[in-house]
Amino acid sequence: MRSFYFKKKLKILALACALLMLISCAIPSLAVDKDSENGSISGVPLSSNTYYVPDDYAKIQWAVDNASAGDTIIVRDGTYTENVDINKPYLTIQSENGAEVTTVQAANPNDHVFEVTVDYAVIKGLTIFGGTGISKAGVHLGSDANYSTIVDNRCGYDDSHYNYNGIMFSSSHNTISRNTASYNRCSGISREYPSPIWSISENGCIT
Repeated sequence: MRSFYFKKKLKILALACALLMLISCAIPSLAVDKDSENGSISGVPLSSNTYYVPDDYAKIQWAVDNASAGDTIIVRDGTYTENVDINKPYLTIQSENGAEVTTVQAANPNDHVFEVTVDYAVIKGLTIFGGTGISKAGVHLGSDANYSTIVDNRCGYDDSHYNYNGIMFSSSHNTISRNTASYNRCSGISREYPSPIWSISENGCIT
């Protein structure tokens, strides 16, 4: 009798496993494809639009809000007072003519000037300052902001233009290169938590 019930339980278990396998195959994967060279997210082609600030949108954040993954936002010369949340992957934000003529100053000093919470973001050629609150930064790469590139920026450069931290990150596979992060109150470039893989090169940091 025990053998009969044991065999019956095995059959039920086998049927349950088979059902789970069918369900897992039927539901498409929602994971973001980490291969940036394939130009798609889960098989969906990336967008390739270019938006100009302030021509198309008066604020960088408004351009981010209306952009799609894969788009480029070019910031023309000038000073922009805002805090920018980058929450779309594969987004590039860069100046038109370099950091010396393109500035993003924090509207709220108790927030990061740029907060990145997604993969494959690019921030290039901007002067970034004003994130002066405790533990805030000019550029902050959160734990979900992997494979990002921060290059050719000035995240603090004198006693009047600084952050609490210049660039701060807690994610991996990021490239941080050719930035100036000077005169910041705590650190130029720092890791919040141990990050296994990253590339930091040719940066200038003076505290």
